[in-house]
Amino acid sequence: MNLINTLTAAENQSLAFILADGSTINLNFVYKSAIERWSVNIAYKNFTANGIILSTHPNLLRVWRNVLPFGMAVVSTDRADPFKLDDFMSGRISVYILDSTSENVEVQDIEEAYF
Repeated sequence: MNLINTLTAAENQSLAFILADGSTINLNFVYKSAIERWSVNIAYKNFTANGIILSTHPNLLRVWRNVLPFGMAVVSTDRADPFKLDDFMSGRISVYILDSTSENVEVQDIEEAYF
């Protein structure tokens, strides 16, 4: 699991994450103040998913586990979903990329452990 440690308290944050096989995931985290929730847009090769609401989950992208070679774990220190602008900065919420490219089998490991 790879911690995304560059997230701040900015309302709109874009970053690129490079997987073990060299491919890139483009992520855009957006804070929606009207509903006090974080969402993420994901672009990977010809796959795009927009407006995925962040919630604590061992693999938020599980629905696409047979399509994507990666997943995303959202972990909370108090078991509550991300709802504050400073959730990432305060350390209350951590976001991890589960990389199943190359020799990694992180998505499969999560599947076996939780599902």
